[in-house]
Amino acid sequence: MWNPTQLRTVTSLLSVTLCLQCVGFSGQVEAAQATVRRQGDWWIAESRNFSVWMQSTSSDCCAVIGRCEMLRNELLARWRAADGISGEDWMIPCVVVVHPQQEQFARAVPVSSRQATGCTTVTVDERRVIFRRIDLRADARDWSGNALPHELTHVILADQFSGQEIPGWLNEGIAMLSESKELLARRRAVLIEASRAGRLPTMTQILAAGEGGATIDLNLLYACRCSLLQYLENAEDRTLLCQFTREVVTTKNCDRALRNVYRFEEGLIELDRRWRKSVEATGRELDRFSLSCGRAARVSPISRLVPARQVELVKTKNEGRSDRFPRDDQGDV
Repeated sequence: MWNPTQLRTVTSLLSVTLCLQCVGFSGQVEAAQATVRRQGDWWIAESRNFSVWMQSTSSDCCAVIGRCEMLRNELLARWRAADGISGEDWMIPCVVVVHPQQEQFARAVPVSSRQATGCTTVTVDERRVIFRRIDLRADARDWSGNALPHELTHVILADQFSGQEIPGWLNEGIAMLSESKELLARRRAVLIEASRAGRLPTMTQILAAGEGGATIDLNLLYACRCSLLQYLENAEDRTLLCQFTREVVTTKNCDRALRNVYRFEEGLIELDRRWRKSVEATGRELDRFSLSCGRAARVSPISRLVPARQVELVKTKNEGRSDRFPRDDQGDV
């Protein structure tokens, strides 16, 4: 079976360069210069910044690579003005592997990510990104509208802070800001339900490394982190959120960063108090809206939104292997 690790060492017999109008799964259109070829079971489309691998059809592959380029431009535009992120093309394209089913996806990602809908791997050598890869599941609900922009945000953040660890709550929270309005609304529903029931976790649990402890429902934990980043983004402007992120990554001190950037004199204590009030206010607004529509408010938690994703930052010494995939011996990919 062909393997995407042969990306730079195997030349396909079928290769054609096309200027395509790629229609993304969300209906958006993006013009992309792409090379499309067939390699074993895979269709491969390559553009300025991406190499997309799919097993469905060449048109699907073209659509996805067009959407990737469009999302990259949108995400860079969203954060560039705030923090001076470079919009130049990547010298090393980001590999996007869309697995047809969860089984193939699970063989290609770490054990901790096998139940996820997406996984991002970034390899760094001396604070320089030398490899980018996103693994996705084609059988996941709206993966193009949610998992793809979410994981691509991780890639862009890794570029911006190459060689430095971004706290998990911050990395995931920022990535969730790029998800669809529908999924964000469902996360909000989980949050409000927990707030009304007095089940919101503590700020320490929300900011904890990993998943915050086995006693916290993952959907609720993700909803809290998403809401927290939405609050910080809306508290002043996006510029402050970028400054805050940079200071947290640099100093590893969230409390100090809140005091310095947002002027929260009480640091985390003040953030906790303000954020909880904003959650309660959101619940009241939902109640008022429901009453104005003539029906009672009803917020039901979702049993499972998007499973926890794994962002794997691989730090390596340059041994002439920057053209290889970090996981080239696991299953199909």
